[in-house]
Amino acid sequence: MNTSKMMKGAALLAALVLVGCSTKKEPQVPVRQPADVKSQIQQLLPSDVKQKSAWADDIYTAFRVQQIDASVSNICAVIAVTDQESNFSADAEVPGLPKIAWGEIDRRAAKVHVPAFLVRTALLIKSPNGESYAARLDKVRSEKELSAIFDDFIDMVPMGQKLFGNLNPIHTGGPMQVSIEFAEAHAKGYPYAVDGSIRREVFTRRGGIYFGTLHLLGYPADYSQPLYRFADFNAGWYASRNAAFQAAIARASGIKLELDGDLIMY
Repeated sequence: MNTSKMMKGAALLAALVLVGCSTKKEPQVPVRQPADVKSQIQQLLPSDVKQKSAWADDIYTAFRVQQIDASVSNICAVIAVTDQESNFSADAEVPGLPKIAWGEIDRRAAKVHVPAFLVRTALLIKSPNGESYAARLDKVRSEKELSAIFDDFIDMVPMGQKLFGNLNPIHTGGPMQVSIEFAEAHAKGYPYAVDGSIRREVFTRRGGIYFGTLHLLGYPADYSQPLYRFADFNAGWYASRNAAFQAAIARASGIKLELDGDLIMY
């Protein structure tokens, strides 16, 4: 048998196999229609959620605009955080909020050496909605309302700038309790017309879901379990990865480290 012919034949066979692999088409994954994705989201929502269609629309939009895979795992992650943080209420009531608000005002007044009675007097003037600031504070029920009161107070009351400057003490809000600072820093590409400010958008269903989804899923992280993304949601992006790095350093060096994901000593 001619060895040269055998080698040529083998080479030809290999070439044909390679051609076959290169021309073979990958199976096409059918593109899911928006209506199908929204329907699936509605099915995954807890049974007691009201306005399921509206929640599904906002969750779908967050996934679509941010180009996040609307997998069951990802959808359930957003649902789990929203359910835990607000029970699917875009403007959830906070028990005892008037007392908390007055306490914050008194604390800041004392810090800048402003007598409490002067603060109380200043808050008796009418706010933009016709009620006094004191009256609004006495019946405030949600973080959204309290944030609006502080914004009005800072802008309108002469003492407001001295007590608060531009610092509204409400730092998180909305159905996913996302950081307002985070939302303001990642507002580029926000798909809705902004109603006044990004801060105000965070307290809406659409804005809270959009920025909450971005904070939960909008960054690359090859975690083996969603649990680590939930930890990052509370402690900051890559806190879980950084904590694992701290654990490795502690094991290698024998130095005890706090596994908090914070790699900088401020």
